[in-house]
Amino acid sequence: MEHDVLVVPRELGGEKTGPSDPIPYYFRGWGIGRLFRRRIMMGLEMLPPLREGARVLEIGYASGLLLYNFGRRNLELHGLDLDADPEQIGARLRGLGVTARLVRGSVLDMRRLYSDGMFDLTICFSTLEHIAQPAAALDEMDRVTAAGGHLLLGMPAVNRFMDLAFEAIGFRNIDHHHVTTPAQVWQLVQARPDRWQTWSRKLPPAAPFPAALYHTFLLRKRG
Repeated sequence: MEHDVLVVPRELGGEKTGPSDPIPYYFRGWGIGRLFRRRIMMGLEMLPPLREGARVLEIGYASGLLLYNFGRRNLELHGLDLDADPEQIGARLRGLGVTARLVRGSVLDMRRLYSDGMFDLTICFSTLEHIAQPAAALDEMDRVTAAGGHLLLGMPAVNRFMDLAFEAIGFRNIDHHHVTTPAQVWQLVQARPDRWQTWSRKLPPAAPFPAALYHTFLLRKRG
């Protein structure tokens, strides 16, 4: 396993970058912080080793936590986010010794930003549930990922129980923002075995798919 710990520096824990930025919850007690860390680690543990200089794109980078963790290695980092201020987050990361090329924009509008097959790894945690056109988003992520490269997707469950759970920890009106379920995304992925080789994990591991709190999907793009 290449990733053994998720480091959460205090310097990234300032104001939220948007309504769905989870950064304050990584510092919470009562197991909430551990849960937020674990959902990311569950995905990172699935990744194969990356070559030196590999290009990595994170869609929905928010406060830059994941980019910071990848920045401790020799990789070319890029980030796309609809809410976060690229200059503000870029400055925070540079203060921690990490350089990333950040832009503001939508996953549905990446053609003007990134060329076909540009990235060895495309990551998208806790973003697809906010997108009403998941097939179009997957197509764009697939387009910018190189043949033989990987897409790493993470999504919380989308149901009334999770709405209440999010509200209990401080997310308000979350049901207005969660419009696509993990089951819908997994169905889209599984419908194209010619396009991707796939793996999945969930939290808790023994939970049935509909009862899991969080899902991660790793897709390897076929050549």
